[in-house]
Amino acid sequence: VGGKSTPPAPAQPDCNAVLEADIANYLGAYRSATSPLYTWDNMDALVNAGMFYDVDPRFIVALSVAESQAGTNLNPKWGSYNAWNVSSARPPSSYTSWGQAITAVTLLADRYLANGYTNTGSFYREYEHTPNYQTGLRNLNTALAQMAGDKNDLTDPCSPQNPRRPN
Repeated sequence: VGGKSTPPAPAQPDCNAVLEADIANYLGAYRSATSPLYTWDNMDALVNAGMFYDVDPRFIVALSVAESQAGTNLNPKWGSYNAWNVSSARPPSSYTSWGQAITAVTLLADRYLANGYTNTGSFYREYEHTPNYQTGLRNLNTALAQMAGDKNDLTDPCSPQNPRRPN
């Protein structure tokens, strides 16, 4: 009789939606929103690949910033969809879509993480293979920080059973 009910607690935002918003906000402001990664399909592909391979999708975006200014400055020798200048594992020009390239580079990142390159410094030094990798690393770290990513943990922050994160 006349009792008050407690209002429901606000719903926690979906972690993957937060990651996608971080990416969208960053790419929307980056180079006047001209990145080919700045589409809902590509941002979904980034989040889904990150979730599947346990790689922070913000790191994959930051890596594209270091390598090609988020796809706005593609090197023709690496192919039309290769914002990461990937030259190993398959001919880069064989990427036929952004989704395919996103999946391939996220899988490649997962392999680096599994081999112990778990922070941006060790990862990018191995990935770049040039003595002057520091400029790209600075760009990568700046982009990742602007998306609230962690340069010392490149795994998917939404994975509750992250095999690389101690319990």
